[in-house]
Amino acid sequence: MPLALRTARRLARHHQRATLALIFLFATLFRLVMLFAGLPPPRPVTALAHDLSGSAVGYQSFLLYDNDIWRYLWDGHLTARGSNPYSQTPAQIEELAFDDELSAAGQLMDEAPWEEVWERISYRNHTSVYPPASQLLFALSHWVAPGSVFVFKFFVAAFDLASCWVLVLLLSKVGRGREEVLLYAWNPLAIKEFAGSGHVDAVMIFLLLAALHAALHGQRRRAGAWWAGSVLVKVAPLPLAGVLLGRRPWRHGWTAALVATLLCLPFLSGLPHFLGGLATYSREWIFNAGPFNLLTRVLGWLPIGSPSSGAHWVSRLLILGTILWVTLAYWRASDEGNGSDDNNDNAQRQVDSCFLILAALVIFGPAIMPWYLLWAAPLAVAVGLTSWSWLTALSLLSYLVYWLRHEHAAYLWIEYGGFVALLVWELRRKRELSGRLGKLLRLH
Repeated sequence: MPLALRTARRLARHHQRATLALIFLFATLFRLVMLFAGLPPPRPVTALAHDLSGSAVGYQSFLLYDNDIWRYLWDGHLTARGSNPYSQTPAQIEELAFDDELSAAGQLMDEAPWEEVWERISYRNHTSVYPPASQLLFALSHWVAPGSVFVFKFFVAAFDLASCWVLVLLLSKVGRGREEVLLYAWNPLAIKEFAGSGHVDAVMIFLLLAALHAALHGQRRRAGAWWAGSVLVKVAPLPLAGVLLGRRPWRHGWTAALVATLLCLPFLSGLPHFLGGLATYSREWIFNAGPFNLLTRVLGWLPIGSPSSGAHWVSRLLILGTILWVTLAYWRASDEGNGSDDNNDNAQRQVDSCFLILAALVIFGPAIMPWYLLWAAPLAVAVGLTSWSWLTALSLLSYLVYWLRHEHAAYLWIEYGGFVALLVWELRRKRELSGRLGKLLRLH
């Protein structure tokens, strides 16, 4: 990646359009190849035909160290059949189907390939934690090709490539070289998690970048609509309201409220179950959480009841404190820069603020799935922080849990210790970057 980026920078000095075309050509090829990942080696063509026709499950159950996509397909199946995916867990539907095969639940599992899909779902006793916009996308994929892993991964990869293009526009807006998009477009983790494993987070990232692009051009209402859509794909962008919509979000937030209402209406009766599922996830899931585990270890030395429970509260306070601090700092800096004619500085400040909030949301959380790091990855490119790209590479160590059967502390130290060392080195070397972030946060 560093060598490729240096080469791209050199080529872009004389052939910028050709350089961008080459970057996007290979970005597309990388993703096209990964669309087929997960097909069984003996007869991949036959398996793909089964997948596209919906006659049987064609892909392997464990799809590139992940199996979230089976829940996506199942939720889309329920929505397409008129069932609310939040109202019943997969285990409850199976129990009802067992009691009466002719019931609505029995019909949901009777047709191919849905019994096979159901068997591959993890955490079948838990309600779906995917928001309404995600559910509509699952249903759309079902409408095109019921139960098809390939089609859903194709949708996700298309959104991911669209994110690369919006990132090019953001880079131009903040005055950075457009060839820097290579750091995200060729990011191995992004290619693996989206085109390979089919995570719906790619859709959220596209909508978030579109919201930021609109905000940078002063289109607050449009930004609100894009932002609401991103929140209803994955709730992560919710804390960015103060940065994207401004100090008085109610002045421009009616479009966000309208979009949110329209997307939530089909699932209104099940929303309390959805919120309960989110609460359960935030309380129970702990994975690859280096800072959170360190907090738990430190609190274990203190005379408190539950170090893990204490770490949850401390991590929430750290996240909330960062959101408030960065948002207020952004408002203050924006007020002071209102008389400035440098649009690049104002745009860069907004991008920096969004990145800092998302980065804190991920790093201080108890569950740091590798693809969560990609939420902030395009913004890190626009900020000019390459150490975040290295963190996405180091996060691949977390997949060793499937081989070792437990998390090894040494790998967490390598992952997060390596990132901190690279971050400090980069900030010391890039005085403009450290000065810019420090000025925003009033650290010096």
